[in-house]
This record gives sequence, C-alpha cells and structure tokens, in this order.
Amino acid sequence: MSLLNNVIDHALDDGYAEATARRAAEGGGLPRNLRAKLGVAAGFCSRPSS
Repeated sequence: MSLLNNVIDHALDDGYAEATARRAAEGGGLPRNLRAKLGVAAGFCSRPSS
C-alpha cells in the first residue's frame, strides 16, 4: 500500500514533468487521432500470425 501511495503522491519526477510541460507548450507531438490510429496499427502488426 505504501508503494501505491508513493506512486500517487510522486507520479512524475521533476525532469519528466518539465519535459512534458515544455512539449505541451511547444505544441509538439502527434495529433491525438493519429496517435490512436498508429496504436491500432501497431497492435495489429504485433499480433503473431497463426
């Protein structure tokens, strides 16, 4: 339980939080719908063939 509390209280370390804020401010990254499509495609490509 203490590990769960620690993760909830300190979800992001400082460097990750700063990088996330910087990326959001720059408007960088892929659009949400494109990320979703790529995720679905990656899921289909990674399935083992039978």
